Amino acid sequence: MTKKICIVFGCTGQDGSLISRSLLRKGYEVIGVSRSNQSDYQYLSQLGINKSFEIKHITEENNLSYLQKFIELYEPDEIYNLSAQSSVGLSFNDPYSSIKSIYHQTLKLLEAARRLKFEGTIFFAGSSEMFGETENGADVYHPRSPISPYAHAKEASFNLVKQYREFYDVNCVTGVLFNHESTLRTDKFVIPKIIKGALQCQKNKNHRLVLGNIAISRDWGWAEDYVEAMQIITRANKIKDHVICTGKLISLKEVIKRIFKKLDMNWEDYVIIKEDLKRRNDISKSYGNPIPLKKDLGWQNEKNIDDIINLLLSNEL
Repeated sequence: MTKKICIVFGCTGQDGSLISRSLLRKGYEVIGVSRSNQSDYQYLSQLGINKSFEIKHITEENNLSYLQKFIELYEPDEIYNLSAQSSVGLSFNDPYSSIKSIYHQTLKLLEAARRLKFEGTIFFAGSSEMFGETENGADVYHPRSPISPYAHAKEASFNLVKQYREFYDVNCVTGVLFNHESTLRTDKFVIPKIIKGALQCQKNKNHRLVLGNIAISRDWGWAEDYVEAMQIITRANKIKDHVICTGKLISLKEVIKRIFKKLDMNWEDYVIIKEDLKRRNDISKSYGNPIPLKKDLGWQNEKNIDDIINLLLSNEL
């Protein structure tokens, strides 16, 4: 029996690396695509799969024709588009590049699929940022109020995927992802930053962890679980957009408190809040509604925030 082929755009990022490993374990042939042409891929190396599949270097400058020929060459069964600039903060500093990396890539991939009459399925990684503030757990029909260049690009891409699916009959779907962590995350992201900072405080009682707005509340899940949800959504009999989330809302302050408590420390003795680190347009509360995905496809999040903290702490130790 011929192996099924999957192309993973953004195969060197957190989600791309984890889904590539998952697909390889299930016996799929994986073709990775990265904007980076480095041979030493940090996340893939950490997972021990950096030499387990072919990785192609395709930049945003490669045109539609090139992308079309690339897909035609491999004839994949599934395509996962996880490639883009992924930082909300950076999108404020360079909105043009951020929007281009998200929206233009989505458009080129959809148009290539339309022209080829592509018969496989394409999964696009959406973002909860497009909802803005959520007073109630958000599903895909929740009102949208993006407040960053990153969020605007993700909302536009979500609409574009829906348009190509409904108007052009392209098999394409968006999984709208809420915050999700893994042991691959660096301290550029807030929870790994707190984990590393707390451990430094434990070693050196004079060390201080400097943070910005800790009053925000988020819906935090585990990335290894979320890449399984992506595949379930992609392979569903009925193509339908879904939110991938835990449905649990927890404040960053509470996360900090729990991390330090696990290390037998009082967080207030070690954390310094700096006003100039707070984002002007930070979303105060963001969480999703997990019920539709569980009801339709049987997937639900298994790990709570304490599980995530324990996994990240164990990895650091």
